[in-house]
Amino acid sequence: MKFQSVELDQKGQFIIRQPYDDEGFYCPICASFFGEYHAYDSNGNPSYDLICPDCTLHPGYDDGPFNDWGFSFDDYLMAYRINWLDDAGWKAEYLARLKRVLGIDEPKLREREDELREEWKRCWNNQIAIRRQNEINRGQASKSDSE
Repeated sequence: MKFQSVELDQKGQFIIRQPYDDEGFYCPICASFFGEYHAYDSNGNPSYDLICPDCTLHPGYDDGPFNDWGFSFDDYLMAYRINWLDDAGWKAEYLARLKRVLGIDEPKLREREDELREEWKRCWNNQIAIRRQNEINRGQASKSDSE
């Protein structure tokens, strides 16, 4: 397995390792096979029209704003992976695929599983609260505009 290191920002702060081999590309979260499609091009531009069939990673949407969440980028990716496994089930086939493609074994995933799972929930709850508040604010602004 080879990896294409792709910078998602201009500062080199957020680098994703996109796995590939002679057959094609793989999802950087769950190692699902993408074939000729890649999550990011060599300039770090996401493939907005690609959604992983297994973990539902949607490049360009699900890969941010992780820096606002208090995560390091590596922790964000690992938390996304753990969240996917919690939803899909920690199946032997998924764990084998993660080890074969990404080089991540179950002990590595379990190492900080509880901490990252809690942080993921906290961040999503914060994002939901922010979205709701924005909707309320937009509704109030529309109401006052019409009066």
